[in-house]
Amino acid sequence: MSGSGSIAQTTDSHWMGPNIEAEMCRSFPIASSVNCYLRFVLIALVIAFLAGCGSGTPWSPVPVTGKVTYEDGSVIPVKSMKLYFSPQTPPKDPKTYPREGVAIIDVATGSFQNVTTYKYNDGLIPGKHKVMVVAYDGERTLSPKVPKKCASFSTTPIVIDTATLPLEIKVPKPK
Repeated sequence: MSGSGSIAQTTDSHWMGPNIEAEMCRSFPIASSVNCYLRFVLIALVIAFLAGCGSGTPWSPVPVTGKVTYEDGSVIPVKSMKLYFSPQTPPKDPKTYPREGVAIIDVATGSFQNVTTYKYNDGLIPGKHKVMVVAYDGERTLSPKVPKKCASFSTTPIVIDTATLPLEIKVPKPK
């Protein structure tokens, strides 16, 4: 039964075998090629749909915008600045901790809008966050225009809550 390539021989010799679909597609090249192609597309779409379901993250980020200034409302005069947000939300379990967020500041206005935690511009984990302010006067030179205590999560006095939007972050002037 092997060798002639007819559908009866192919299906008999490979009945319920792993390559029966491929064998059937080869047996009827014109009629089956469309059918095989459609099956392939359908399977690919189902896999893509299943892979895209859900956010894939244990927390749903909240979109946030805001402004960072000195306590008196004046813009902090630096060349560049980033904010880092450390969520104070407890972990879901011993292996699932909330992820930190980051925002780049428009130093001309002190505003920020593209806060990123998992994907660009997705926002922050809901709840309270410690805020670390890192300001630069040059490429890699930290600016003395932001107090050193604000540049570390362990010492920063700045805490925000995503329940109060837009965020107004006030940085103390250095002494």
